[in-house]
Amino acid sequence: MRTIQLNSGALIRIDGGVLISEGLKEEVSFSPEDLREGRVDSHDAADYNTAIDGMESLLLALHCAGVEIDTPQFKGAIEVAVESIVNNLG
Repeated sequence: MRTIQLNSGALIRIDGGVLISEGLKEEVSFSPEDLREGRVDSHDAADYNTAIDGMESLLLALHCAGVEIDTPQFKGAIEVAVESIVNNLG
């Protein structure tokens, strides 16, 4: 199992072909009525979570291809990627 802890405290764990992250995604909770009435913008959190999903998919693919993803350099690259997602969508 590979575990990467980011400076934010978020964890990324890869075990075999399964990636589990904790603390990266935003919870999206609203009622259909809130959405219909325009009281909530579902796109921000959903777009952010979609970008995180893409990054997680890439990390899993790299791991499965044999790339060492738990090096300090790779962890730094993940930190920059998450920061860029937050700056653009968070």
